[in-house]
Amino acid sequence: MKRKKNIGLLRVLLSERKSLIEGKESPVLDYEFFHNYFNGDCEKYLRYVMDNNIAEDKRELYDLTDSIGCESVYMKMMYEKNPESVINQIKEIFRYDIVDDNRLLLDKKDLADFLRPDYLANILADFGLFEDWYPEFENDEIENALNDEEKNKLSKMMGKESFDFDDLEDTDLLGELKNTYLWAYRQASEDEVYERVMKDIKNYFQTDDVKFDEDSKGNHLLSIKIDKFLKDIVHDYYTNGIYEDFDVFAECSNFVCFLSEMIDYDGDRYTTIDSVSLDYFWPDSRKVEELFHEYFDQEIG
Repeated sequence: MKRKKNIGLLRVLLSERKSLIEGKESPVLDYEFFHNYFNGDCEKYLRYVMDNNIAEDKRELYDLTDSIGCESVYMKMMYEKNPESVINQIKEIFRYDIVDDNRLLLDKKDLADFLRPDYLANILADFGLFEDWYPEFENDEIENALNDEEKNKLSKMMGKESFDFDDLEDTDLLGELKNTYLWAYRQASEDEVYERVMKDIKNYFQTDDVKFDEDSKGNHLLSIKIDKFLKDIVHDYYTNGIYEDFDVFAECSNFVCFLSEMIDYDGDRYTTIDSVSLDYFWPDSRKVEELFHEYFDQEIG
């Protein structure tokens, strides 16, 4: 478990003795008091200062926490009093990631950071998941997919009274059928993987509101409504003591960093999104045939 370096304390130790809040004279606002009476315990010390109204306002209290390196504890205490205020501050940190009405924007690289296998992030690419994939299949798969109406059409196109698949061998029709089946197979695969990945993302972020978007340069983004997820992750951050090991305000400049840290520290609650692997994947044959019939009508029939 990593620990945040206590820069504030080091700065105070190496400086001349002075009040921990500039311009505020009080024996309580002194490093020796903080160290000797509270043994450097940020939370106990800050609660004492707050309970006794030693700091006049939030600005003074924050200046105090900054001077002794207790910012994360201060934010945890503020969260106890006003969770929404702290959530808004965290949203402000990630203002380029969380926009408008609590929508999280993820680009392909962001998505690949916690989606497994990471190549599934190609759902955000123009070419999709199957750009250079041309599945291999036997001719009998095409023959089995043909319905009676399609066989009759092919017979007439070949000038035959009855259908025999072998009669296609020396015709251009066989090439057309292969291409039609190939695109049906690819499209069925793309649709099935897309549906699975989107379902897994929706379950993870606890929302059905997931859609595609673009940034100002036209790059593809995934836009996810994360009202509940954001509240839950901030709640877990402060109530499970994870803030003691990393300070989100100091260490993260984007939401994916925050999420990655939560995955590291709270592996039972936050994990990567494990979705479908394409290593041993075959689309639903019924969907392939359904698309094959549709494309047959468009391209051949």
